[in-house]
Amino acid sequence: MAKAAVKVYPNSPLQETVFEIRFPGEPAIECHRDEIYDRVRDILPKVFVPSVVPAQAPALQHYQFKSDDEFKSLLVSLNSLAYSTKKYPGFPEFKKQALSVLLPLGKRFRLNTLNRVGLRYINLIPFTRRDGAILLDQFLNLRLVLSDRGTSPITQIQIVVSSPCEKGSMTLRIESVTSPDQAREALLLDFDYSRPLPLKFSEIESYLEEGHTLTKKLFESLITDEYRKVMETELVV
Repeated sequence: MAKAAVKVYPNSPLQETVFEIRFPGEPAIECHRDEIYDRVRDILPKVFVPSVVPAQAPALQHYQFKSDDEFKSLLVSLNSLAYSTKKYPGFPEFKKQALSVLLPLGKRFRLNTLNRVGLRYINLIPFTRRDGAILLDQFLNLRLVLSDRGTSPITQIQIVVSSPCEKGSMTLRIESVTSPDQAREALLLDFDYSRPLPLKFSEIESYLEEGHTLTKKLFESLITDEYRKVMETELVV
């Protein structure tokens, strides 16, 4: 039976996707960063070392191995491995890329048990104000009433909601943000799905699929039909 086509929005607001596994501290990882780099240098040749941060243990800060265009990254620390991309290729290809890096490393360093598994999707939806207000209902199926007069204009928004979902939990952050040059504004939609204990390294593929399914379901229910049409529009460069 042929598989159904996977829908990818050509004008997606997605900025970064991160799949992370955390585990009890493994000194062998810190001692063999050179070996880890040898395994990925063909696809992630650039090396970025963490800056010293006061009151933080250096071993818990991530080394980063990046692709030449710096869109793809492997983050490595004493108790964490993460694969990140800023150019999302669709879930099947993302899963393939992430697991092709993480699975061999987990087996090499015998990461049998995990403390946490997380899948994060970070989106930025550009917007233009009208009379100083954010037209939230153009983008999100989210109604906020802050006045006894009914719906009132929203000038800033910063919401963080966490909730259990099936076997894990989802944290959703919605915030109005401004670009560093103050020229553009956007709505940040940050989905962070996590699985708590007990966790097995051998099951990370199913955890990844589960996180994607739930995040996609929540995203699709949150965005409006009006904004979905914008995402479906091909960008003209």
